[in-house]
Amino acid sequence: MSTMARTATSIEAAKVMTAGVASMVLTVGLARFLYTPLLPLMQAQAHLSVTGGGWLATINYAGYMAGTLLAASVGDLAAKFRLYRVLLLVALVGTAGMGLTTDIVVWAALRFAAGVSAVAGLLLSSGLVLNWLRQHGRRLELGIHFGGVGLGIAVSGLLAVVMAGSLNWADQWLVAG
Repeated sequence: MSTMARTATSIEAAKVMTAGVASMVLTVGLARFLYTPLLPLMQAQAHLSVTGGGWLATINYAGYMAGTLLAASVGDLAAKFRLYRVLLLVALVGTAGMGLTTDIVVWAALRFAAGVSAVAGLLLSSGLVLNWLRQHGRRLELGIHFGGVGLGIAVSGLLAVVMAGSLNWADQWLVAG
């Protein structure tokens, strides 16, 4: 009896790849990079200072490091999948939560959470997708998966442009989340 899983159909592989790309769009594009185009609006409308904006970005980077250490500490594949799913929810809550307050401390916690959740897209989903492709006899096409980073950044920029004329900074965070 073989330990190798059956070869997946093209439709099954496309679903897995689409899920991986979508996780990149959410965790990297929206949760992380939407901050950049919304920063000028947050400064103008929510009175976020230049220094405060810089600190929020720095705290987001600290979240990357914490998320990386967290992901590296989980060895079991099933536990990685559970962590991945939790971090996708963290990305949603962290993104929408930015629009619910003007408290810099709460924003800092949300930006940290966005950094941690970016690991779900960058590290965890990459490993999970790669493992699935390998186990199901598919080509290891991680280039498509990592294309989700660029797509996510483009989506966040376009979303901000589309919403700019009709929504304030807070409503844009809520819509994106």
